Amino acid sequence: MHTLIAFFARRAVAANGLMLVIVVLGCWSLWHAQREILPRMLQDGFTITTRASSPSLERHESVCLALEQVLTNKNTAIESLHSLYSARQCTLIAQLPYGSPMEQAIDNAKQLINTVKLPADFSPVDIQRHENSVMISRISIGAQTHPEMLHNAARQLKTLLNAKGLEDVRLRDRYQPEVDIQVDPQALIIYQLPFSQLSDQLEHALDQLRDLPPTALMQQLAATQIQLPGKQEEIPLADIALLERTVAPLDGLTKVDDNPAATVSVYQDNFHSIDTIAAHVDEAILELQQQLPDTYDIKLIQDNSQIFYNRTGILQDNAIAGLMLVFLVLFLFMRIRLAFWVTVGIPVAFLGAFITLWMLGYSINMVSTFALLLVLGMVVDDAIIVGESIDREQHLTTSDDGLSAVIKGAVDVYRPVLFATLTTIVSFAPLAFLPGAEGRLIGQIPWVVIATLAFSLVECLLILPAHLRHRSANTRSPRLCDRPHWLTERLLKRFTYDIYQPVLVKGLAWRYLLITLFFATLVLVFSQVASGRIAVQWLSNIESEVATATVTVAPQDRLAYLPKLTQQLEKSALKLQEELNTETGHQEVRHVRAHIPIDSNTGYVYLTLASGQDRRYSGALIDERWQSQTGLLEHAIDVQFSSRFQTSTDGFWLQLFSTDKQQLQQASDALLQQLSSLKGVSQVQSSLQNTQADWRLILPSSDAAASQALQASTPSTAENELLIKMGYWLKGQTLRQSDVNDDQDALAVTLTLADHSPAQLLQLPVDQGRHVLPFHAIADVLPADKAEQVTRSDGRYTALISAKLQTQIITTDSLYHDVFDQWLPAIQADFPDVEWHIGGLKGSQRKLSERLMSGFGIALMVIFLLTAWLFRSWSQPILILTAVPFGMLGAIAGHALLGYPLTVWSIAGMLAVSGIVVNDNMVLIYSINARRQSGEPTAVAVVNACTDRLRPILLTSITTFVGLLPIMSERSWEAQFLVPMAIATGFGVLLATAVSLLLIPAVYLVVADLSGRQTNHCATTTDSLS
Repeated sequence: MHTLIAFFARRAVAANGLMLVIVVLGCWSLWHAQREILPRMLQDGFTITTRASSPSLERHESVCLALEQVLTNKNTAIESLHSLYSARQCTLIAQLPYGSPMEQAIDNAKQLINTVKLPADFSPVDIQRHENSVMISRISIGAQTHPEMLHNAARQLKTLLNAKGLEDVRLRDRYQPEVDIQVDPQALIIYQLPFSQLSDQLEHALDQLRDLPPTALMQQLAATQIQLPGKQEEIPLADIALLERTVAPLDGLTKVDDNPAATVSVYQDNFHSIDTIAAHVDEAILELQQQLPDTYDIKLIQDNSQIFYNRTGILQDNAIAGLMLVFLVLFLFMRIRLAFWVTVGIPVAFLGAFITLWMLGYSINMVSTFALLLVLGMVVDDAIIVGESIDREQHLTTSDDGLSAVIKGAVDVYRPVLFATLTTIVSFAPLAFLPGAEGRLIGQIPWVVIATLAFSLVECLLILPAHLRHRSANTRSPRLCDRPHWLTERLLKRFTYDIYQPVLVKGLAWRYLLITLFFATLVLVFSQVASGRIAVQWLSNIESEVATATVTVAPQDRLAYLPKLTQQLEKSALKLQEELNTETGHQEVRHVRAHIPIDSNTGYVYLTLASGQDRRYSGALIDERWQSQTGLLEHAIDVQFSSRFQTSTDGFWLQLFSTDKQQLQQASDALLQQLSSLKGVSQVQSSLQNTQADWRLILPSSDAAASQALQASTPSTAENELLIKMGYWLKGQTLRQSDVNDDQDALAVTLTLADHSPAQLLQLPVDQGRHVLPFHAIADVLPADKAEQVTRSDGRYTALISAKLQTQIITTDSLYHDVFDQWLPAIQADFPDVEWHIGGLKGSQRKLSERLMSGFGIALMVIFLLTAWLFRSWSQPILILTAVPFGMLGAIAGHALLGYPLTVWSIAGMLAVSGIVVNDNMVLIYSINARRQSGEPTAVAVVNACTDRLRPILLTSITTFVGLLPIMSERSWEAQFLVPMAIATGFGVLLATAVSLLLIPAVYLVVADLSGRQTNHCATTTDSLS
């Protein structure tokens, strides 16, 4: 390392060339890096979907289980596999380990799926990878007109956007134009015409009627002659059916600002920047407005490009303010030339970090920008130590040539600087492997910090010495620009020798009392956290520019109540919009969008809020007023209001698992009964309760087991055929499908039964070979409740148990304590096949805390080994690590002082600050050991080393703190979730400074006392120093 430092110090061209390469590559990486608001949090994986042509829960179950079995047994690349099947489709969600090769995993899955023979009427298996797409814009087209006209206008906008080179444009709220053939069931009974024969004849007729316009198609279909079975007689379709042209919603029903609307979403691609996409969207909207009548209301209801620039702009402003504060501190503590070159190292290190981010595929987002702000004060620490060492050597040398002094100054401190940087890197590294969505957010911070510190190390050891080689070391009078530094130097010397050194000497004399006071304070503060007096809010509230309300009803109440309840939410939102906009004098709530997805029992209403500093009210306050405005939603089983990116329910969540359906149902019922009996617990629900009215098919058979047709997981061939027929009767059959994603006007054609009763279903004719028999002669149909959707996880059936809690009556922790200590052991004794898993907020907290603690332990072990290697001692690493809990103490004190609750970001900051606080102690102990090796007594070496190191320790701590000061004082809603980590780091470093300057010297002498190395009493040392 000595040779490398000397090589670059002697060759300024090489040092400047290295800096130029970093700057050029960094600027190129910054220009080409993808930009988004927050990192993408979706786990790597893919979704497998298939569906039968007619609804059937049993048939989808049999297919789902077959696919699940082959994927579970033979595909080891899948980390977890979740199956969801209903009467309409079978879905499998495969999750892969982070960073797994996606394409290879999908190819393996396709090969395995091809070994499963699906029933003939099932659609081909569709495999879609989980897209971490970033939506840039959402445009709505609203008008009081026919839905088909809205759909056509949305397609017109998509065409305009595609013409501008934007590839990822998606139609939302799509409508499918179709011809619905409603056949009279009584006519089928009279003519003994099976539904299947009618559909076959119509499909044949449609093959002859391709490319006809809608009106001509309906006329030709109505005139189509239908052959009656067993007779030489034909009748026109119009005699037994009513043909109606309709528009069927494919995605659901949407209203924007109380108008029916269709929406178009534009996502970021790999070829356009955010601002380019936003500009193209604005152009396309203007063009569409010129092409459509004035009755169409075209709005940009969500502009994430503006959100991105607002949020990153806030952090960039804070970063500039922090950089100016850091330079001001350096200007006061250093000569102007040294302060300048130390500051230059900051953008060089940042640009080096951009190179690393681009190579790793990370984006420029709010979190990565915050990480740069977080490391702003730390990045100069190495340069300060190296620069101070070079400056000291240049003042001591008598030669006019400062090159040898530069090399000696850099070489003298490179070992502690190198190890100090490594310890900081080690302390941040565990944050890269946290689980869950919150972990994905935090996970980008360590990579930014590590890359920045690595390039900072290169800059301070290889580039900085070359810039300081020509600095004049000895000047008789300070230049004008160095006068502030000269004044600060005098004040610092007075503080060092008149205040700090006497206090240090007195503290060393009473070192055992001093250590006791420090640790007593530590215990007192941690006990405040444990007792709950210092607030802890585990998951952070990340403000969004969209507030969302959801209302869920029971599946059987979907048609009766969901539209009314969603409309009630929408009306309260429109009223709140009017109130807030009047109160603030601007558009606090810009748009209201209501949406009911197709075949869903949940409705959604979205408020698009003002972004950035335009917003006067927090999302939490808007949620509260919206909920109050809405009032009671009768018949709703769940209502949620949230204006956060990640919604977490502060109630009770527990998942039960079992391979036995019956045991799972019984265990779920037992737990529901226990929960319902508690005061303060409401809305107790189980996912197994979501059922819908259906039919049970009974085949006549002498075999008792065979008579239970739908009890089996795999229906027989005869049962399959009858289930398909029943599905067509109840839900209809699609005779021709149109692809609404293509710009085509092809009509879909569906065949459905008009209003029918259970008695009519039993009389419907069914073809059995050459015979046509009434359905009741073949099977019987009984009403039955069936599950709306069945969920399996890793080969086991699952039930999700949830409940709302009134925390003033019963706390989450006390409820979980009762459940785990009393109820679940009793339930498992009765149902041994049932296992459980904590879900919701408590589950996320448990996973994160376990990973944080294990990562913290590993980091401390690695730091211990690094310091043991540096000092060749086992006791001194323990001495250095003494400061770690006091860094956490400073973080907690900072939260209490500024009134912020502790969050997972705070804990992450405490973990990171552990490595930072070790740095000063490492350099301090290194200096003490050097003085002892030169012959100074232990106490004298401690006092002299602390006195010498006071300036760089103060300087590194102050730069770290002031670099974070702007974000700690930030009051914008968007950045509040980041503030706790800045507080933890800033205040942790600040208190660790006092620990380094007072506690560590005292502990060092105590260790010397215990090891028998202290030969002179500290009082004697004090006399000698005076």
